[in-house]
Amino acid sequence: MENHRAQIEDANFVDLVVKDNEPHFLSTRFLPQKGIVLQLDKVVNGVSPPPRAAIPWGLPRYEAVEEAFYNDTPERLFEDTLIHLRERVGLGSRGEYVLVASLIAHTYFLQRFTYSPMLGIYGPKEDSGKSLLGQTVAFASYRGIVLPSVREAYLVRITEAGGCFLFIDFEDVEFALKQSGTAKDLILSRFQRGSRVPRITNPKAKGSLESIDHYETFGPTAWATNVPVKPTTESRSIVLTMTQAERTYPEPDEGAGLRLRERYVAFVARSKSSWNTIPSLRRPFLNRLGNLAGPLIFMVEWMAPKYLDDLLQVLTEKEQERTAERSSSDEADLAAAAIQAWVKGGKAPEVATAEIATIFNADRGSYPWSADRVGKRIRNLGLKPGASRRARRTLEVNETGARDLARRWGIDFEAIDFTPVAGGNGQDKGNLPSTLALVEVGKS
Repeated sequence: MENHRAQIEDANFVDLVVKDNEPHFLSTRFLPQKGIVLQLDKVVNGVSPPPRAAIPWGLPRYEAVEEAFYNDTPERLFEDTLIHLRERVGLGSRGEYVLVASLIAHTYFLQRFTYSPMLGIYGPKEDSGKSLLGQTVAFASYRGIVLPSVREAYLVRITEAGGCFLFIDFEDVEFALKQSGTAKDLILSRFQRGSRVPRITNPKAKGSLESIDHYETFGPTAWATNVPVKPTTESRSIVLTMTQAERTYPEPDEGAGLRLRERYVAFVARSKSSWNTIPSLRRPFLNRLGNLAGPLIFMVEWMAPKYLDDLLQVLTEKEQERTAERSSSDEADLAAAAIQAWVKGGKAPEVATAEIATIFNADRGSYPWSADRVGKRIRNLGLKPGASRRARRTLEVNETGARDLARRWGIDFEAIDFTPVAGGNGQDKGNLPSTLALVEVGKS
């Protein structure tokens, strides 16, 4: 399976469609008297479509695409995507439906994005609807494919087809990825543009570089599992937790998904005349979630702005979940210790790592960290080394940096009591709140 968009080198190319039971290239052309019109071709720049039997996703029907091209609207399409989801899957809130609808929509415009959030579907119990959701999303997404297994050779080839949405469904997705060997790095790198995986395809080639091909991995992905995943996988994903369904939903309907897909292909074709009016990409959230959320916010602002508040609410909840997890980590404790040491030192521009280590170790009992270890770990949080010639090793800290550190690691800066009290090792230290308060997203 080849990447036809790259092969035919035509910016007006839209997708493969079927007409008279045969695949065709669909593109757009500008005619002075008519504006943007659809164009079908059997051959472009000497390239022909593959046989229909070789294409693993359902091909949009040209007649349906043409009908939607002239009569559909972005808002109506988004509304119908929401209706499609509500009729077929049970989610926890209106915002989650908007999130999933925007994720489906973004799969058709990957060329505009640097990131594509992986959709994580966690269902700790059987019959929670995780497979139903994943298949429903796959059938409506751009070139959606449900993978029965994770085999490297197939993944490499299907990835080269360009932008295919892949749904991976296993009881324990982490175990399945581990068993897949080197296919794991291909799956986990799909969320970011520019990632490429090397594979030796011609061992007998004379030059060492000539024996290696590099494959672009970027593309939309969803995974479903009954077992919690590792932080590496979760950090690349926006995760929905499925609960026991309250009613019976219909079986996944590839035909219904295809009807939405036909309308999205028409939307892609129609939008080629209005690229300059499309909103710019916003990033209202911190860290990686900001990168992942950007394409979803973009699609809602473009297609159906009245649902933006619903999307931002559910994304804010996801950000707070991530912040809560960060706030219970060693890194969060290090950040809090650095802030306390800075205040205890009179908010001087430099703080000794030994002082940070003293505060950090006060409640660690028999497992204290050395000042050297604390210094190395806390520099990874973004603090810069202080003056190198000072007798005591130091880190630079200021008001802006301290507040930013607190925000990133889920610490309520104002809630920290800096009144010295006796620490567990006899040293004085400021009091952290008994429960680290979460900072409201978007505010310092």
